[in-house]
Amino acid sequence: MQLGRGYLPITILGGESLADTQKNMDSSSDAKKPCFIMVGAPRTGTTLLANVLGAHPRIAMFDEEFHGAARFIIGNKIPAVKLCTPSQIQLTQKWRPYFKILQKNGFLRKRLRHHLIRSRLSATDYNQIFDAKFIVILRDPSRSLDALINRENMKRAQALDHLTKAYSLFETLMDQPDFNCGIISFDRYLADTEGQSRALAAWADLDYRESMLDGAALNSRYVHTGVVKEKASDMSADTVVDDDLKDLSTLYQRLLRSAF
Repeated sequence: MQLGRGYLPITILGGESLADTQKNMDSSSDAKKPCFIMVGAPRTGTTLLANVLGAHPRIAMFDEEFHGAARFIIGNKIPAVKLCTPSQIQLTQKWRPYFKILQKNGFLRKRLRHHLIRSRLSATDYNQIFDAKFIVILRDPSRSLDALINRENMKRAQALDHLTKAYSLFETLMDQPDFNCGIISFDRYLADTEGQSRALAAWADLDYRESMLDGAALNSRYVHTGVVKEKASDMSADTVVDDDLKDLSTLYQRLLRSAF
């Protein structure tokens, strides 16, 4: 039987529908599989750190996979997926079929880019389906803002709104006890690659493997970047920031205190 709209084009044998399978998974906490969901704003090191975790032999990492394929992993691999927020994943909102129409219009697509969520599963969905562990990636907000403006061609107000929505999700994941959340700093990772890789493995309850240090070399999207220590920011609580970044920077500093 072919799965309905919004799911992977997979045929389920034996007459059990995806809805039945999902109901069975949700009805028993014992049936929940572990899963890591790595979230971060765009241009904050999400791809690099996804490769670091994905280089661990126990992990099956999906890079920006929107259909929920992690549900279909078999064997002893632990699924993990990297998604950028707010355009790819949000707390409760998720992809809707009518988004296809809006995305075909360049004017609307550009202005609604973080409203047209691409993931079929929200963060709440992942938390209900899996024994989910969320990994939040933080980067100096001023650097993130510059990257969104210069590399994503956003206006400053749009980029600031983008980051504000991203940090709203980070704060919720960290503060609500229903979510199991850990925080890793992209800037600290650049400055101490091995130490942060070990801390990530320890938090994820995985044996540290030196293969994790090869994550940068395995980065197929940005092949020639690797770990560039000079990109690390030395932002502190005393750093002077623009007025429109003060609230975001304050929240960043609070979350950073809980990072590995």
